[in-house]
Amino acid sequence: MRHLLKSDRPAFAEYEASLRVLENSFRKAGVPLVFEAGLLPEGGGKIIFIRNDGRIVKSLMIEGYSPAQAVKDIAAAVRI
Repeated sequence: MRHLLKSDRPAFAEYEASLRVLENSFRKAGVPLVFEAGLLPEGGGKIIFIRNDGRIVKSLMIEGYSPAQAVKDIAAAVRI
């Protein structure tokens, strides 16, 4: 999982491990996804960009989600 800005990293600390496992699972299945995490300006929330071959294919807000719910929603959003 990448971060748009290094300053965004603390906001995603509780999601990092779970999303990294999900990202690696997709890669092992032959789907070369990269998750990119960022914070929207002025307290707009947390967003995850799903990239495939460098292009953003989906973005999801995860504000207030538990790591488990974020993983479920991100996995469901991926179209293979």
